[in-house]
Amino acid sequence: VDTQACAAGGFGGDLIGAVQPEDFQLRFVVLQGVARGAAYTANAIAALWVGPAWSRAGGMITNLGAETRKVAQAGYFEWLSEAKTTSRGSAQAAVANEFAAASKGLILRTVTWAAFGAIAAGLEAWQLSDDIDSATSKEEKSALQWKYRIVWGMAIVSSAQLLGAALGTFYSFAWVMSTPITIIFAVLGIAYLLISMAANRYKREGLRLWLYRCNWGRGTEPKWLGEEGHRKQTYALLETLQRPSVLARALYHGGGSTPRKWLGSWVQIQLPIAVAGEEVTLQPAMIETTFLRSENRLRAMPIGFYEQFLNGNWVDPTQLGQLPNGPGGKPNPADFTYTETEQHRLWQVWIGTPIDDPILELEIKYPPGVLQRGDGRGYIFRVALGWSTSEADRLNTAFSGELKEEDGIVLSQKATQSLKLNIPNWLNK
Repeated sequence: VDTQACAAGGFGGDLIGAVQPEDFQLRFVVLQGVARGAAYTANAIAALWVGPAWSRAGGMITNLGAETRKVAQAGYFEWLSEAKTTSRGSAQAAVANEFAAASKGLILRTVTWAAFGAIAAGLEAWQLSDDIDSATSKEEKSALQWKYRIVWGMAIVSSAQLLGAALGTFYSFAWVMSTPITIIFAVLGIAYLLISMAANRYKREGLRLWLYRCNWGRGTEPKWLGEEGHRKQTYALLETLQRPSVLARALYHGGGSTPRKWLGSWVQIQLPIAVAGEEVTLQPAMIETTFLRSENRLRAMPIGFYEQFLNGNWVDPTQLGQLPNGPGGKPNPADFTYTETEQHRLWQVWIGTPIDDPILELEIKYPPGVLQRGDGRGYIFRVALGWSTSEADRLNTAFSGELKEEDGIVLSQKATQSLKLNIPNWLNK
């Protein structure tokens, strides 16, 4: 452990990480996901705004010169020109003005709807390009590639609608919501759902990924073949089975139009029975980060922060993910009594540190005599805390190896105070 870091952590100074390119990358990924979700939501809301307008427009029919046309079968300027050339005050002029206004409104609604659809599909295609590179099997990679093509197809159709509607100021734009376009969208939407289900089916993590890559699996790892490979394969299995889990949630008052007042966070650490009766080392850090700053801040917590991690209690393992709705601070209930039937130990603790939009980083190291990671690090977790219970979204596994600088993990660069947590053994009955 870095002595200076521990000293700063104990005496209230701030540890500020240097500006790292991965910080910008991390913010960009988060913003990309938020933007994609917002665009899809806006597209869905706009659809409710566009649909009724097109239904009304379907019944708006009148003469334009010598022809009878619907409102979308002529451009906005054509209806405007008809209104100007027709005798002012006549019924035909009034109808032409009404159709010009309806055409303008229809164009604006359609452009807005199609723009959000094109943006959402484009951002998802961008994200899928990264997911393809990290696919865990050939089947998942193939499904993601098809999904990528489908999403780009949706982006192209939305872009064509956007362009066609924008040109509706001059030309007929009825085709942007024609039957062929609707059928294309329906086919792409159904294909998207089916391919997404297939991709999720082939996505493998943890033990399922190990079974797929072991020497009798369908995606055997060449490095796991032979006598030396068998040792590595067994090591990866043990690491997968013995890795801990970390879940957390933050509590706050306010929200919406009222400023949020952050209260603190609940944390659960699930440990395997392999460490029962042993002493595990915890190295926690609360990260303060905003999109307006160019660095993550590894803050020295208020006095008592580290002690709070050891002021929790052992709870029933079946309560994993069931974190309280209110803040802690009251005397803890009695520890759960474990027996030989429980295969995990679950530590639950309240951390009363009111940091805005907190991120928890935690490294868990097992004692000598228990399986250690091959890279010499403990199990590292990163959890972005919110009102709902979240599981670590960044972690090192037997398949991902050590978290690197581009992963934006502060604990990979710095050290904080280490804590010793004694894991209870079982009570024989």
